[in-house]
Amino acid sequence: MYRPELVTLDKYVICEAEREWKVYNWLQHFTLDMLRSELEQHGLEIQATYSDLRGRPWADGDEMAVVIGLK
Repeated sequence: MYRPELVTLDKYVICEAEREWKVYNWLQHFTLDMLRSELEQHGLEIQATYSDLRGRPWADGDEMAVVIGLK
């Protein structure tokens, strides 16, 4: 992860017999405060946060999987 930007890069090299190309997939990571700020700019607010898709409650430090925002 590149800090303090909170981004990661997935780089893929695709090789075929006659050509090769590279794919760069930049992923932006967000803290809960960053997400809250992004949503509030559009009149949305966070209603719930979960650490996984099964609904396990989010705890500080978890890599959050689900955020529910409503207007």
